[in-house]
Amino acid sequence: LVYGADRYVEFKRTADNADTFRGVNGAAGNRSRDERWLDASGNLALSQTGNWLRRRLDLNGDGNFTGGGGELDDTGVFSLANELKTRDTDSNGTANYTLAYDKSGNQTADGLGYGYTYDAFGRLVAVHKETDTGVVYAQYRYNGLGFRIGWRYDTSGNGYVDAGDPWYYFCYDDSWRIVATFRATDTYPKEVFVYHNAGFGGYGGSSYIDSVILRDKEVKAKWTEEATDERGERRYYCQNWRADISALLTDAGSMVEWVKYSSYGVPFALPAGDTDSDGDWDATDSAAITGTYDVRKDANLDGVINASDVTHANSITGGYQTLGRGRLSSSGVANRKGYAGYEYDPTLEAAGKHLYHVRHRVYDADTGRWMRRDPIGYLAFMSLYDYCHSDPLGWTDADGQTPWSCLGCMACLGAVAASCSILCTNDHWDTPGEGFWSCFFKCVEATPDAAPLLTEACAGVCGTCMLKVKLPKKPPGIKPPSKTPPKQTPPKKQRPKRAHPGDCTAAEHAALEAAKHAACNGAQKCRPSDSCEDMLWKMGRLEACAVARRTIMKRCYRGGNEAHEREAARQEQYARECLQLAGEQGCFGKPNPVDDQRSSSACGSCAIPTGCEHGY
Repeated sequence: LVYGADRYVEFKRTADNADTFRGVNGAAGNRSRDERWLDASGNLALSQTGNWLRRRLDLNGDGNFTGGGGELDDTGVFSLANELKTRDTDSNGTANYTLAYDKSGNQTADGLGYGYTYDAFGRLVAVHKETDTGVVYAQYRYNGLGFRIGWRYDTSGNGYVDAGDPWYYFCYDDSWRIVATFRATDTYPKEVFVYHNAGFGGYGGSSYIDSVILRDKEVKAKWTEEATDERGERRYYCQNWRADISALLTDAGSMVEWVKYSSYGVPFALPAGDTDSDGDWDATDSAAITGTYDVRKDANLDGVINASDVTHANSITGGYQTLGRGRLSSSGVANRKGYAGYEYDPTLEAAGKHLYHVRHRVYDADTGRWMRRDPIGYLAFMSLYDYCHSDPLGWTDADGQTPWSCLGCMACLGAVAASCSILCTNDHWDTPGEGFWSCFFKCVEATPDAAPLLTEACAGVCGTCMLKVKLPKKPPGIKPPSKTPPKQTPPKKQRPKRAHPGDCTAAEHAALEAAKHAACNGAQKCRPSDSCEDMLWKMGRLEACAVARRTIMKRCYRGGNEAHEREAARQEQYARECLQLAGEQGCFGKPNPVDDQRSSSACGSCAIPTGCEHGY
C-alpha cells in the first residue's frame, strides 16, 4: 500500500494468495495485480481535488497495463466542476468514452452505452440505453424522506424492463436501513435483515449503520413468485474492520462465499471450495481438497479436509460455478450487501458496472466517484464528486454526503476550539492579562491528540481543556502599594459544588458538558428573513444541541433530567420550525406529489411494523 500526500496512490498484491494481502519488505515480486494512480514516470496522478488524472491497472502481473481483460491505462479529463468528461482507457491520445451531465451536475451518460435519469431532487430513477430512454434496464422509486423504496429490473431475461417484471419494495427502520424486501403486493417478505445495535447501556447507538448480522430469505417460492410465510434460508454476514462484507456463512457455520474488493469497491467473489482463489469452483479445486489443512479447502469449516467439503461446495448452486473479479455474489446466493456494507446494485454487473446505493447518492466503484454532486456542498472537501478524500481504506461514507471519519474529526476539532475560546475569553489561563490568540494557541497545543481521535478519548481531551477553567490562576506578582486603602468587601457566598451524576464519572460528565456547550453555542431560532443557507445552518445547530443534551441524559441521568429534557425539546421544536420555514421559502425545491403516492402504495404491502408504522 502506497500513499502520496495522504492519498491512496498504489496497491500491489502478491500472487501466492488472491484472497490475502501479504506484507513484504522491498519490492513485491511475482505480483498478480498492480493498480496505480501514477503516470508512466511514477509521478502522482491525482489532482488536488482527488480526480484520477491517470489510473493504471494490471490484472495479471506482466507489467503491461493494456493487455485486455479489463486492464486499464486510463487518462481522465475533468471539468472545472470536477466532472469526469472523457476517459482514454489506453492513454493513446484518443478518448474511448465521453460522459455527460445535466445542469445540476447529475451524471446522465457514462459513455459505455448507459444513460441515467434523475428526479427533481437528484435521485436516480432509471437506468436506460444511452441513446434510447425507452429501453430501460432498471427503475427506482423513493418516498418523501429520500429512502429508495422501490426497485424494478429485468427478471425475465429479455434484456430490458417491461410490464412483466415486478416491483420490489424495501421497508426501512428508523436508521435508514433496509429491514425487509417485498415483491409487488405480496403479504410476506422475500427477505428480512437484522443489524447490530450495540450501545452504551443498551441504548443501541454505537454500531456502524451498515453493520449487518444476518439475512433470512424465503426460498420455497422463486424470487419472482409470490412469497410464502416460510423463510427457509439463513445467511450470516462476516464483515472486516472496514465493514466490507468479506464472507457469508450458513446457519451451520459453513462457508458460502468469500468476497474481496479493490481499493474503491469493485468486488472479487470466491465461491466455497475455491482452493486456488481464482474466482471459480471447478474440477481443479475439487481434486485439490485433500492432504494438509488449508481453510480454503475446508468448505464446510468443520476443521477437517474430506469429501464432505466437496459435497458442500457443490450444494451452493448445484455444481461448479464461476465468479471472480466484478462479481459480488452468485445468482443462487444473491447477496446485495458489499463494500463498506453499502447496498449493491447487480443490475449492470454483467456489463462491468458496479454501482452502490448509499442513501443520498449512488457510488460508482469503477471510477471511484459519486454520480451526482454532494448535496451538502463544499463542507468537507474541494470536490463534490470525490469519494472519501481519495483515501478509501481510511474512510467510509455511509450516507453519501460527508465521510463519517471527517465529521468525527470536525466535531472533535470544533469542540476543542470552542472550549479553548471560552476558556481564553474568560481569562482562565495561567497568565493573567494574556492576549486571546496567545492563550488560544497555547490551549490547543496542550491537546495535541485531539484532532484524530473519534471516540471518547477525544471527548476526554476536550473535557480536560474545559476543566482548566477550574484551576487557580498563578499569583499576579508584586504590585506597588496603593495610595488609598483597599475597599473592604464582604466575602462572596460560595455556591455548593454540584456533585456529578452517579451514572457516569466526573471526567465523562465534564467531557459531555463540554461537547454540549460546543454544540449549543450559537443555537438560535430561525427567522423569516433568514436566507436558506442560514436556516439550514441554524437547523443543524439546533439538532446538534438537542442530541448533545439527550446524550448527557442517556449517559449520566438514567432517571431523566428535567432541565436537559426541557431544553432538548425546545431545541427540537425550534429545529422543526426552521424546517417549516425553509420549506415555505422554497429551500428544497418544488415538492413531488408522486412520491407520497408511491410511499403509501409501497408501505401498504409491508408486514413489518419497524418499517411501515413510520411511513417508510
